Amino acid sequence: MLLSSTRRVPKDASLVLIAGPVKPLLDPEFEAIDEYLKTGGKVMLLLPPPDNNTLNSYLKKWGRNVGSNVVVNQVIRLFSGPSLGIQPIVETYSQDHPVTQGFKERTIFPMVRSVEPTTKTWKGLETTSLIETSATSWAESDVDTIFGQGKASMDKDDVQGPISIAVGLTAKLRDGNAKMIVVGGSSFANNKFIKEFFNRALFLNMTNWLIGN
Repeated sequence: MLLSSTRRVPKDASLVLIAGPVKPLLDPEFEAIDEYLKTGGKVMLLLPPPDNNTLNSYLKKWGRNVGSNVVVNQVIRLFSGPSLGIQPIVETYSQDHPVTQGFKERTIFPMVRSVEPTTKTWKGLETTSLIETSATSWAESDVDTIFGQGKASMDKDDVQGPISIAVGLTAKLRDGNAKMIVVGGSSFANNKFIKEFFNRALFLNMTNWLIGN
C-alpha cells in the first residue's frame, strides 16, 4: 500500500507496520498515519540505524525520542577476552506493560538504536520503555565510524547502558484509543534472527497487544 498516493489507511486495517524504511516518509504519509491513529489505529515502527530525521521529528510529538546512534555491547569470549558487538543480547523487560509482563527470555537485537520516552507528554498519552540492553552496553553516537571502519569506543558523547530500545504507547484520541510500538531496529524480526533465542515470541507479543482489544 502506498500511503503517498492513497492518502489514507483503509478503515479495516488492523495494523500498520513500517519496517526498516530506507527513504524519508512524505507529509501525506504522516497525515494518513495521524488520521488512522485518531480513529484508534495501531502502528508498529521498526527503525534501524542510520538516522531517519523525518520519523524522529514526527515521533517526538508521540512521546518518543529515537537516538542517532547504534547500541554497542561488550562481549566476553572464552580464551579471547572482551570484544565489541552490535548484536546486543537482551534480558531486561518492563514488567509493567502487557507486551513484556512476565517475559524473561533472552532476545537478540542486531543493529539497534536507542528509543526512549520523552519527558514531555500530553493528557491521555502513556508511554513505557519496554526493553533495555545491559549495563555493559552503550549508545555509540559516532555512527559513521561504526559503519565505515567497524570500530567503536565509549567517550563523552555516548550514553552508558542500560539503553532503552523499544517503547510502547497508548493514547486517548478523538475517535478511539490508539496504540503504537517503536523499536530501534528491524533485524530482530527478519528471517535470520526471528528464530534466534525468543525473538519470535517477543515479536508476537508486540503484534498481539497492538491488534487486541
